Amino acid sequence: MTDFSCVITGGGETEGAGGADALRASVASVLGQSLQGCEALVVLASGAGAATRTAARALADSAPGRVRLVHADPAARTTGALRNAGLDAATGRYVLVLTPGERLHRHACRNLWQAGERSRADLVAGRWSRTADEGGKEQEPPWQDELFVRSRTVTRFAEAPGLVVRDALVTGFCLRREAVRRHGLRYEEDLAHGEVLFGPLAAAAVGRIALVRRLIVTGRAVPDRARDLTALVEAHRRVANTLDAHGLPELREERELAFARDHLVPLARSFPASPPPAAPGPPPRPPAS
Repeated sequence: MTDFSCVITGGGETEGAGGADALRASVASVLGQSLQGCEALVVLASGAGAATRTAARALADSAPGRVRLVHADPAARTTGALRNAGLDAATGRYVLVLTPGERLHRHACRNLWQAGERSRADLVAGRWSRTADEGGKEQEPPWQDELFVRSRTVTRFAEAPGLVVRDALVTGFCLRREAVRRHGLRYEEDLAHGEVLFGPLAAAAVGRIALVRRLIVTGRAVPDRARDLTALVEAHRRVANTLDAHGLPELREERELAFARDHLVPLARSFPASPPPAAPGPPPRPPAS
């Protein structure tokens, strides 16, 4: 049995101009894993661009048995639908999902696998970093320091509230494939940035969760908050509703504050400063008599 199925989508509504290069980078990080039993499961949208389709075929041809190409049904047009097709096609003991452009640290799957086997957890999560500037410098969200201060196992997600108060589970975690099947875990296909919701839903569904201090994923893109604000707010709203459904209003309140700090404040700071009001001109002259 394959140890890890690493799902990567090609195409979909979020594919950008660099889709082919992003796909190659993610697949290369899977092939470079120190744990050998890892497959890159590339789910190709029927409407993917020519460059992405060519790259996907070339990757599958270059590493048979390590890169598996799945052609999605034409009805699967959103990223969520493509990811669900990947979950259905996965054969690994564990499954993880990468957004194109995200890269696994060389020992990521090994560290996740060891923690999962040792703890018998259904979900194993670690650190991730994002590209902080155009020069490619990587930066971890500062709130990860407290969440991953030590490796540990919890029996309920509320014991590690940072998993759902912040967007800790947008990437950098894996699930036992059997747990995905047992709990019917799916991405919401109508939701852009569905990874914001999928992780908390998974954490709420499973029991035991292992947290590892190691860096798992690099290269996550910073969201375009001005462009994607509506989608981010909707994803956040659904996570908040999930917390309410589990009787955790205090975590919902914490998440509301964290969302404002993580998304709304940076967005407001990105707006150009308004020019100072113009000085009043001289009073009008009285009409000549």
